[in-house]
Amino acid sequence: MKTEEKLSFFKELVQCIYKIPFSVYAPDMHLQSTDAPSPEIFGSLFMMSSAHTFLMEHMESSDFPIILSNSLGLMWTADFEKEKNETVRIYIMGPVFISMNPTSNLEAELDRRNIAVSLKMNFLRQMKLVPVVPAAQFFQFSVMLHDCLTGRKISVGDLQHQDTRHREPAQKDPDSIHADLHPGINNAEEELMRMVQEGNMDYKEIFVHASNLSSGVKASISSPVQLAKYTAVTFLALVSRAAIRGGLPAPTAYTLNDLYTEQIDACKTLSDLTVLNGTMYNDFVYRVHKCRADPSVSKPVRSCCDTIDMHIKEKIDIEQLAQMTGYSSYYLSRKFKTETGQSIHSYINKAKIDYAKMLLSSTRISIQEISDQLNFCSRSYFTDQFLKIAGMPPSLYREKYSTV
Repeated sequence: MKTEEKLSFFKELVQCIYKIPFSVYAPDMHLQSTDAPSPEIFGSLFMMSSAHTFLMEHMESSDFPIILSNSLGLMWTADFEKEKNETVRIYIMGPVFISMNPTSNLEAELDRRNIAVSLKMNFLRQMKLVPVVPAAQFFQFSVMLHDCLTGRKISVGDLQHQDTRHREPAQKDPDSIHADLHPGINNAEEELMRMVQEGNMDYKEIFVHASNLSSGVKASISSPVQLAKYTAVTFLALVSRAAIRGGLPAPTAYTLNDLYTEQIDACKTLSDLTVLNGTMYNDFVYRVHKCRADPSVSKPVRSCCDTIDMHIKEKIDIEQLAQMTGYSSYYLSRKFKTETGQSIHSYINKAKIDYAKMLLSSTRISIQEISDQLNFCSRSYFTDQFLKIAGMPPSLYREKYSTV
């Protein structure tokens, strides 16, 4: 079966359930075909959003579908037909809403922009044609679209997400609460928390499975982004408590909880939140894994390591750590080296270089800016330390491992 035939069959199947628009663009974003009910409005919504900018930046480097979204809660999937590693066509599935009540959020946004009433009413009429699709279902459709285009089998965990970050008591009658709103969630949640508690780094399959089961908090909130933030904060609280049960020092877990809450609040889109949820979960699991992998490390030394990791962009000296633990600088230095096999200074440098590796591979921040962010005295000293620890200069590391 040819690609066009597979796509046509796939569209028919999807649109039997949800009237999701499909559009095809040339690499220069010239529209070739669409079945959107209002091509001008639907196309403008995409072209004028940060989603379009992100797509253009990542089009050639991406081998997987990209999930795109904007602050109104609209979501798209972009996937690519390539020949000899060159993009020849871009397939856009969407937009969709993933919130059960999106229109009131749109009305509030239009009111803030002082749009004429006639234009506002016309726009809202068109937005009522946008289907509401559970996020987990939409991600599954994205996986199927990729199979149609490339013949390659991927999982939901392989989807790439747009990331624009660089942030009352219940009144419902208990008798009216329906258990079937969260089918199978409890078992999946328990398994996720067990992974955290055990520091089990082999969690990805369970994480993807749980994400497919749940579309988050069920509440009548107009803003899908705000609803996703509430879901993320709830998930964060569960994960941080599981980490404490797994052996992560409570002060470390609470501090991480505070830091991630601030980042959740700073998120602007659903894709931001998806990326952050994965980062946060991995961070807690890894920290518990480190605690359990080396139980010989005492709590004071572990606390020093956590403090260094959490304040990696700040200038940290031995005197600060000694004051925190109640030891003298001399005693703490000896104790730290005995238990970890390296000096505090060496640990700080390695932690900074590990963080620099992450920035080099996943962002386009300049090497000078990374050096400045991590408080190295000069770029040349940063390069020397990076070469010593990573075995190659930062420029070569970025060339070899960059994903953007």
